[in-house]
Amino acid sequence: MKLCEYCGRENSDEAVQCSECGTDVFKSTAPSDSPPLPTPNPERRTPGQLKSVATLNRDEAVKLLEFLSSEQIPGEIQTVTLEGGLETSEVLVENSLYAAACDGAERWLANVCAEEDKRSARRCPNCRSSNLEPVEHDKLQYVLQCKDCACLITYLSHE
Repeated sequence: MKLCEYCGRENSDEAVQCSECGTDVFKSTAPSDSPPLPTPNPERRTPGQLKSVATLNRDEAVKLLEFLSSEQIPGEIQTVTLEGGLETSEVLVENSLYAAACDGAERWLANVCAEEDKRSARRCPNCRSSNLEPVEHDKLQYVLQCKDCACLITYLSHE
């Protein structure tokens, strides 16, 4: 028997779609060392009532869902197994909360990027700012520009 990832219904091993909700995503029977995902709302929803805000790896999806929950935007995670066995996690919210969840996801991503920038060892040689952004250059592939003093910075590759 296979369990539907969306609604939890048991289906035969040969099933292509869930006999309850029609989705085609089933829970993996492989053991996992990760903590369990948040469980879906017990009220069964049809697939059209939820929208995907983001598709991420499982750990990042859990962090995004925690962030959205802290902003009073409830949601759930659905694990999707792609061809080849790669598993991704979709963060789903109700249609009525989709716009607010997208805005929240953008704020979460900006916070994640800001934290990564703080940990970065790259600094402007002129003003020591870490406020750098990649820019196109006609001769060099990889050039950063300091947002504070506008100088161009190249880093040598160690390949």
